[in-house]
Amino acid sequence: PVNNTPYDIDKQEFLTNPAGQRGLGYYMHLSQPESAYRFVIKIRSSGGKAYLRANTSSNPTQGQQVAEFTFDASGTTTVKFTKPVTSQDFLLWVPMDSLPNNQLYIESVQLF
Repeated sequence: PVNNTPYDIDKQEFLTNPAGQRGLGYYMHLSQPESAYRFVIKIRSSGGKAYLRANTSSNPTQGQQVAEFTFDASGTTTVKFTKPVTSQDFLLWVPMDSLPNNQLYIESVQLF
């Protein structure tokens, strides 16, 4: 079955150079562990390369990588995982040298 209702994210936090890694992170904590398979993000720019990791809150070298993607030119990027992952903690990681237009303005994030 396909879930089209986004999970409740009860904490969201920007991280600069998390765990000493050069780049920007965006931590998302779900209200409870969920089986997620899709991530939707809206930003004000496009390009760049990003990674989504599960089971880590502040270290982009830990946890499990569930997606690698570039930001869509439309501003809305939908990423499907290769397989569902059950987690309460997700970290969006954008290395400094692959920021879209040297910035990261997030308008919204959703996990399904």
